[in-house]
Amino acid sequence: MIIKVESKKDLPKWFDIQNYNFNKGLSKPEILNQIHCRAELIIQVSDVIKKNAHPEVIDSLKDCSLWWQIIEGSPLIKSNIELENSHIDMDWLDKIGINVKELNLLGIQHSPAIKGIPASKALSIGQEIEQFNLVKPLSDDSPLKGILKLYPSGFNEIDINKLKPALRCMQNVSEISVDINIADFSDAEILMQLGDLLPIWRKDTGLHNPKEKGLSKESNYKKIQEYQVIACLDLYMWQVFFGIKIPNRVLTVALFPNGEKGEKELTETVFPFVNKMVNLVKR
Repeated sequence: MIIKVESKKDLPKWFDIQNYNFNKGLSKPEILNQIHCRAELIIQVSDVIKKNAHPEVIDSLKDCSLWWQIIEGSPLIKSNIELENSHIDMDWLDKIGINVKELNLLGIQHSPAIKGIPASKALSIGQEIEQFNLVKPLSDDSPLKGILKLYPSGFNEIDINKLKPALRCMQNVSEISVDINIADFSDAEILMQLGDLLPIWRKDTGLHNPKEKGLSKESNYKKIQEYQVIACLDLYMWQVFFGIKIPNRVLTVALFPNGEKGEKELTETVFPFVNKMVNLVKR
């Protein structure tokens, strides 16, 4: 049964629109991460509901650290939902001591300030490592042969165990794992090198430059604040988690207590923009 909220005083005590002023001091990537974390949780909850899963499954999602940060009155999310339980050190290139010469032998594109590896190549290396045997010879096209040229005796068990967890994390073939040396290179130098590497990575992966969909538009970031997008998503999750319906008249007052937006603007302008931003970040 859906419970209907009658007035603003019926909203959860943790919700205070003033707590959402934090987004005014965030950078664009930080703002996107706040929306992305929430979009991931919303997708998970929606999938559970569609599958008519047992209520305990939804309860388990309520226990995630992201939701607990929100209901404790601290809506500034400090960790990405995808990584909150993994504790994986992605700096694996340095962990096993791979240097520039070895990167060349592995066929990994890099620059003085940037080391990056496509997930597809990492998975290929990972598959080799999973089947690795110091006795059995590697195939002629094995990506591990580059390293073994430098280490004729092969990997030892410690090296392999350090590498496996990081490679297992790289499941999305559209991603590049990148290490950037910000201590020794200026922002301008790093951006220049990144600009040179992007076309190479796209060619290597076969993933062409998609059409710009709006994340670089300055006007969108102003609207994220003006339309209270993050607060709107938090109240939406609360409704879904607890089977509650907030009427638009109450939601309008909660999000825009000073009358900045009316109920008509909420339904015709705010809601469509919130959906647009969720769809943009969850690609």
